[in-house]
Amino acid sequence: MTPSNPMPPSLSRKALFGLEAPIRVLWNALAEDRACGSYMLKGPMGVGKTALALAFGKAAACLAPNTQPYDACDDCASCRRATAGTQPEIVLVRPSGAQTQIWQFWDREGKPPGLLERTLAFAPTIGARRVYIIERADTLNEAAANSLLKVLEEPPPYAVFLLLTPNVDRVLPTVRSRCQTITLRPADQDALAVWIAERYGLPDGRAMQIAALAEGRTGAAVELASDENAIGEIRQCADVAIQLARSSPLEALRAAEAIRKVAAGLEILGVSAAGNMEQADSASGAGKQRIDRGRIGVVLDILASAFRDILVLSLDAGAHRIIHEDHRAALADCAHGSSSRRWIAAIDAIVRARRRLERNVSPQLVTDWLAMATADQRSSS
Repeated sequence: MTPSNPMPPSLSRKALFGLEAPIRVLWNALAEDRACGSYMLKGPMGVGKTALALAFGKAAACLAPNTQPYDACDDCASCRRATAGTQPEIVLVRPSGAQTQIWQFWDREGKPPGLLERTLAFAPTIGARRVYIIERADTLNEAAANSLLKVLEEPPPYAVFLLLTPNVDRVLPTVRSRCQTITLRPADQDALAVWIAERYGLPDGRAMQIAALAEGRTGAAVELASDENAIGEIRQCADVAIQLARSSPLEALRAAEAIRKVAAGLEILGVSAAGNMEQADSASGAGKQRIDRGRIGVVLDILASAFRDILVLSLDAGAHRIIHEDHRAALADCAHGSSSRRWIAAIDAIVRARRRLERNVSPQLVTDWLAMATADQRSSS
């Protein structure tokens, strides 16, 4: 039985940063023996939902939890296996391609054994609870979502379900109503920068850049800080932003192609932005498009940060803090070439392009449209 991709290791409460409010709610529920059977964790991509869910699962399954404060002991058989990512009673269900499907939970002919079909009826033997984490509840297709309604409403006393989503509105109302919803929000960027600098031994300037690019999302910041190629990829994206800002309508499609080319070469940035959902069917055409969509989404996020820098410099040429400090001269040159109104419109266009990408509009159409929308119309002739 293969319920999902290989399990990541589970952290402990003290290793999580910027999630104090949801930690307090969840761990207090464990300490007071009033944990719900079904939770929904909502928050933006990269905020740390999966890390929080795995840490909660580790604490919930712990056989001898610490009490001051309540947390996993890190020493019992369940904790040791959870730390290694090998606790079979804590499972992470990721989408199969673009959707999370019914056969991943229940037996269907011609498919691998269903996870819930084979485990839910049996009490745990390694830890104190069985923990089921559905990483992208917004990708549950209708059949899968409907099949979960009964178990979400009345799970066995030894089972806990955690449904994660960046967009709760895309989860069926009948699923949402059966879960206690907990919101995860980005951390303060200055505090996150200090934490990143201390944990990874980075210079303050680079840590601040990472925190700003991650927009306070701890998971995204960790990915950026731990990838030695990340800064180079960010610089490439900033170069594309400058190309976009300088493009005329006649040059726009060339700039759109540059977006796609940079996106195709992204490594860890592309994976972290789209979650791991696109890894499943990477050999198929649909899987390839899904990877492109996730990576282009990352590029759009970085383009938005570069255009925000241009806007800031257009309003205050001596602005002390911008994200792409190593591109200050080129960004300032762009800023002085057009009014702040153009840069506000460009940022709005990037936000709209991001939304269209999330609605499954073709990545090529999205990038072509964006390049035309951000082009310098004064250059047309």
